[in-house]
Amino acid sequence: MKWYFEIKGLFKRIFFSIFIIFSLGIILFSSIENIGSNDKIWLEVESPTEISHGLKIFEDTEASGGKGIASQLPSHHTEAFASYSFKVLNSGSYHTWLRAYWPGACNNAFILKMDGDPKSVLIGNDNTLNIWHWIPGPTFELKSGNHILHIWNDEYDSRLDKILFTPNPYYKPQGKDESFDFFTDFEEELPQLIHTNNPDLWKIVKNKTRDNSFFFLNGNKQNLPEYSFIDIINNKKFFFSCDVKKENVSGDSEVQFLFNYLDNKNYYKAELIKNNLNITIKKHGRETNIGHFEGNQLFIDTVFNKFSIIYHYPTMVFKYNGKTLISLSDNNFIEGKVAFGSINKNICFDNMENTVNLTPLYQEHFFMTWIEGESQIKLQPYLGNWAFGQFGIMSLEAKALDSNEAFAILGKEYWQDYIFTAAVKTYNDAGLCFYVQDEHNYFMYKMITNFNNTGNLQLLKIENSKSLLLCDRKCLLKRGEWYKMGVNIKNDSISLLLDNNNVLNYIDNTYVDGKIGFWCNSSKYKSLFDDIVISPIKITNHISNKLKYEFEIREKAGLDFCDWKNSGNVFKRKNYDGWSDQIVVEKPLFSEVSIWNKKLFSGKVKIKVNYRAIPKDIDANIIFKAMNNARIDEYKFTTSEDRVLITKNNNTLFRKKIIFDRNQCSIEYKDHEWFFKSKDMVLFRYQEKNDHLLIQIGLSYNGIGMGDISINGISISSDMTGN
Repeated sequence: MKWYFEIKGLFKRIFFSIFIIFSLGIILFSSIENIGSNDKIWLEVESPTEISHGLKIFEDTEASGGKGIASQLPSHHTEAFASYSFKVLNSGSYHTWLRAYWPGACNNAFILKMDGDPKSVLIGNDNTLNIWHWIPGPTFELKSGNHILHIWNDEYDSRLDKILFTPNPYYKPQGKDESFDFFTDFEEELPQLIHTNNPDLWKIVKNKTRDNSFFFLNGNKQNLPEYSFIDIINNKKFFFSCDVKKENVSGDSEVQFLFNYLDNKNYYKAELIKNNLNITIKKHGRETNIGHFEGNQLFIDTVFNKFSIIYHYPTMVFKYNGKTLISLSDNNFIEGKVAFGSINKNICFDNMENTVNLTPLYQEHFFMTWIEGESQIKLQPYLGNWAFGQFGIMSLEAKALDSNEAFAILGKEYWQDYIFTAAVKTYNDAGLCFYVQDEHNYFMYKMITNFNNTGNLQLLKIENSKSLLLCDRKCLLKRGEWYKMGVNIKNDSISLLLDNNNVLNYIDNTYVDGKIGFWCNSSKYKSLFDDIVISPIKITNHISNKLKYEFEIREKAGLDFCDWKNSGNVFKRKNYDGWSDQIVVEKPLFSEVSIWNKKLFSGKVKIKVNYRAIPKDIDANIIFKAMNNARIDEYKFTTSEDRVLITKNNNTLFRKKIIFDRNQCSIEYKDHEWFFKSKDMVLFRYQEKNDHLLIQIGLSYNGIGMGDISINGISISSDMTGN
């Protein structure tokens, strides 16, 4: 019997060993990221399977999990990589989204590779700067099983937080965690997120003309309303909008929208009947009216009109073509789906949007074409001619016609509490519009320029196309000059800015939100708009004590182009070795050209200049005019092909013959000391006795030669700007 117990013990040990190995396998396998709900795969970039030198993990409270990765190598050096293992359960097409932070226009790109595929995909290069945001990536065909995603650095200090793979082409994440931003124009098949109880009553009608398809309701059953649902659970806040019309002139026109829908006994309903809007709540099967609006026109017509709901618990706002109809509060339901439908037939729906991201955020610099992006933001011209042109940079051009006005609208009707800035150049009058409800109701910040270098800055309120002057200020304004105009609105406070200086203030509570717009009134000359930025005040205030911006004049015209004055028409466009529409500085023979930044800096200041190539017979200068009370000292840092010369008020501080890379230079002033570097090599440092209160920065080019100086980018960082 001894041998029996020995064999039995042996089997126990073998079974226990197999169990341990199996358990370890499960633990190891579970370390591979798996698919979440609805086949979504989420990857936290700070948890790679492998990471090399050149990418570092950093901490950021605004990142998911409090951490992300950043590139530490110079731009276009792709030695650094991170790898991420994950598993796919169901084979198919997976769309990628990446949560990114770009500190500058030259710091906004990574490279992706999937598994062993030799092909790489460049992602990024968008111009949403200094804020975490989601960007679309490539679509991968993935089979079920294990995969490895490789991320390579492309531009210095580019940052990532999180990655999403989803088979749903209509899903867009928002914020740190899972949320929805949904849009469809019904040009393709019915989105997966929309379902109907009676599919035979609904269909997508495709016209021969592109971009003109719509979702069509052709009837009902048992004379009851027929609905389609968007399978998104909105929680506490969302924006929903939809274009709606009826197909025939005759017949009734009644359309219903359900929101915060929990089940067929609990929801809110917005009902458009002829010229009436009724708001009801159905709770535990009992329906009660909570709001009513009566208009002077039919809401449902034979042309598309936009109906919108803005819900921010407990407030709900209902809009028609951007104009508020009614606003009310109710705290019964805080979440639920949205549905749309009618008790009638021949009702058409189009351009449907459901988003929970109500942040007013938008940037456009016109370096190539108008970028609509995932948010479906489009320019809507109403009067005049609108086109793209080039005056040193790509810009939006406007010219009035017979109406003597040009007017266009952009943005989202739920935008509120934001800073709106744009570069404006005009030979007559031009303006930025805000709180735009429709083309007849809005506010305007107007700039009037005269022939004698004088002008006016005005705030106007336009109601039903009638203009009311609210405030006016005379000032010095030159025709044909770039100016940065800005509007800062919060609650009922309006502040108007010119070149970052406050010029007018006003209090008005007529509107709380609205789109933006652009206006001019010259039919002889074109007005130009560029560098359009919409940013939420809370983010701007968070970084208001720091200044950091990029001025890139290669493909991407500068974020602050209008902050730079030049000594003549020295900018031109040129095709350089595959870089299309590159901006260069043109230097004539024997002459000197210069560009000066209009800002005044104080405290610590640093400038980095990255050239493509400087011609050998041209000297490049970085100039600082440092002011201390009534004294102005001029420092000039000159680089030639084989020497460095540094002067103060034309007196030599440093001269050296040296071979170095002058295409990447930086100068920093801090704690009474100057530092001059080429890449990471310190060429010169100089201790200053006096502290400079204000500093102006310029670039100039001189020498006997002539040619084009191609500047890849200029970045300036400072503690703060001076007044």
